[in-house]
Amino acid sequence: MVFTFPPFLRAWPITLAAVLLGLPAVAVAIPGDTGADTLREEARTFLHRGRDYAENEQWQAAIALYRNAIDINPRLADAHFLLGVAFAQQDRPRDSVRALKRAVQLDPQSASAFYNLGVAYAYTGDMEKEMDAYKEAIRLDPKHISAHYNLATAYWAKGRDQEACRNLYEAGRLYDRAGNPKQAREMLYLIQRIAPESEYRSRLQKEVRD
Repeated sequence: MVFTFPPFLRAWPITLAAVLLGLPAVAVAIPGDTGADTLREEARTFLHRGRDYAENEQWQAAIALYRNAIDINPRLADAHFLLGVAFAQQDRPRDSVRALKRAVQLDPQSASAFYNLGVAYAYTGDMEKEMDAYKEAIRLDPKHISAHYNLATAYWAKGRDQEACRNLYEAGRLYDRAGNPKQAREMLYLIQRIAPESEYRSRLQKEVRD
């Protein structure tokens, strides 16, 4: 992750490898359709082809294929998710929001979808919805480091320093436990910059040192 200042200038923190691997399959048969299995397979074929184009950063082609998958199976949650990511890569945050909102409706247990929805909201300027999405991502996955970090920067931008420090502490603690002390120290630096006397500074300092 690249840290930028001021805190409200956040880049899309999406790594393509993380987006394109390990997505859940949420395909639902179309009621009354005797060819439901064939349709599911066809939708999946479009989805996989879209991923291939996305890996080569051919976003327009990927978007067209994701839309084909959705036309066949509108309840394919990961197609909406990947469509939202592709829109983000094309600097189309409002389209990204629409696609990711549908993704979380279809798969409300996806922390990744809520996180990316938060990032999309950040680029539309809707900070309250952005923060709500990060909070939901953290509720679903308390170890989601990027959600903690982005929520912290949103709190910081709103002048809610104590809450910002709390989430930076969580991000730093998780980085340290994941064997990434450099990033943990970066979180410590940010806490020191925001509120040097914060209890979270001393707590994280002890964890990083130990």
